[in-house]
Amino acid sequence: MTDGFPLLSLYIEKFNGILKKKHESLYNKFTDLEFVAYLWLSKWFQTLFTYDFNYYIVTRLWDILICEEMDVIILIAIYIVEFMKDDYMNCEALDELIEVNKNIYSFDFKQNQRLIDYILSNIHKKKYYSQINKGGGVVKLSVVCGQEINTSISINYDEK
Repeated sequence: MTDGFPLLSLYIEKFNGILKKKHESLYNKFTDLEFVAYLWLSKWFQTLFTYDFNYYIVTRLWDILICEEMDVIILIAIYIVEFMKDDYMNCEALDELIEVNKNIYSFDFKQNQRLIDYILSNIHKKKYYSQINKGGGVVKLSVVCGQEINTSISINYDEK
């Protein structure tokens, strides 16, 4: 799925771990309806949200990404999903879940601002921060990359 993209794989793994731990019912909904995270989350991460989000949201998210470490991208995705939780939970089919994600692009100004305020308030509270640096994902990444990882994640792009 994400072969050749170890950091992307790690971020998706971390996202799934946090979602399962903090929002098990939503995680189960996604699993039951086969709303596989790498299919939509990889697009969010690889495009830094530019593909599925409108300009206003993207510029605000980029402000956060510039001011924080890159790992915060995982938390931004978690906060977006939390913000949309009721919409996701009301879905009964995969196509409805996909439609919820598509609708984010057409948010009006008030919805944009509520989403950004929600993300910023959680970023400032450091909600779930400890989750992105816990667990086996970092160890796995160090094995894949053949190097030790201390406080930040670094990738050896010259690996064979």
